[in-house]
Amino acid sequence: MSIKTGHSLASDPRQAVLEMHQAIAQPETALVIFFCSSDYDLDVLAAEINTRFAGIPVIGTTTAGEIGPAGYRAGSLVGVSFSVASCTPVIGHITGLSRVGEAAVQADVWAMRRQVQDEAGSSFALLLLDGLCGREEPIAHACQAALGNIPLVGGSAGDNQHFVATAVFADGAFRQDSAVLVILTTQLPFKVFRSHHFAGTAEPLVVTEADAAHRIVREINGWPAAQAYAQAIGVPVESLSAAHFAAAPLVVRINGNDYVRSIRQLNPDGSLTLDYTLSGDLAALRIPGATTGLPRERLWAHTCFELFVATPATAAYREFNFSPDGQWMRFDFADYRQRAASADPATASVPPLVVRRDEAVLQLTVRLPVEHLPAGEPLLGLTAVVEHADGSLRYWALRHPPGRPDFHRREGFAFALKASNP
Repeated sequence: MSIKTGHSLASDPRQAVLEMHQAIAQPETALVIFFCSSDYDLDVLAAEINTRFAGIPVIGTTTAGEIGPAGYRAGSLVGVSFSVASCTPVIGHITGLSRVGEAAVQADVWAMRRQVQDEAGSSFALLLLDGLCGREEPIAHACQAALGNIPLVGGSAGDNQHFVATAVFADGAFRQDSAVLVILTTQLPFKVFRSHHFAGTAEPLVVTEADAAHRIVREINGWPAAQAYAQAIGVPVESLSAAHFAAAPLVVRINGNDYVRSIRQLNPDGSLTLDYTLSGDLAALRIPGATTGLPRERLWAHTCFELFVATPATAAYREFNFSPDGQWMRFDFADYRQRAASADPATASVPPLVVRRDEAVLQLTVRLPVEHLPAGEPLLGLTAVVEHADGSLRYWALRHPPGRPDFHRREGFAFALKASNP
């Protein structure tokens, strides 16, 4: 059983492939995987790879830097070969990432999965995607759903941080808007792991306005995203650069684990581009639709997103309900559960509310006009009511006070919205 690695620093694509081939060529090769700088002439590189590794399955991707036997480099070519005795690969090529549905991806991966004889956890999958397709998370989610208990690892193609053209290598050519998935079955021991040196800070950053379809965050903590991010890392907003984004990326905490979300660029309007996805088993829930016709006063009795707003100086607070059916409601309280006169939703300024949904994802985006917020630095309680198919309700919150779920208790207003200094 043999696995070989090679690393060429040659700038000429033909010489680079030759040197990689000399390092990793072996009899009865089952698979070659490579990572290359986007600075190479990719057409020449592809032609040389097809010549040197004729008849051998080869997959690869462009990068923003290569790690191999020569260390961490730029402008280089790294490759690894697996012998027939070491593994059995099943390879799939997914095209049209920007428009393909998750169901179609799952069907393709299911077909691959049926070719795998996975015994006692002897398989893992590697996914390489076009880094500019904008749909890495839903594609990866669809792949993992179809793979079942086979672990999935991988990443996005890069282009040395130019963000112009990234590509994966599949079926003998470099391709954009594509992904390549390989399921490797092996009798060799392996371990799937993740590693980064970043740690989340104690002060949370809450995204308060975003364009999810284009992966743009416009506001954080109620302030222009760039301004809030600059303040969090302690630099003037006008000084923000790619170096800051790399040194202090945003980190999403899921089930106690930190996941880095890279900032691509600072946009002219002061917003930041990054990635967020929320998914779940929507078929197991009752989710109001546009034709449900729920009474405004009882949006909270069904699947509903809620916001509680108060200020530390008073007992008064406000409750907002935002329903997936597109409706909203505001309640004012003078004290704990003591209703006060509220603004009429028919005459108050309407919060722009956008709902997006497919078979696995529900997104609700809302921007609350400033007139609905109390003066000062408010305390926020971010909550949700989720109705399951059997009619039972589950209650979710940033913080639950002890005892029965009660979103109105001040102890549950877990997030303090701090004023931002320009």
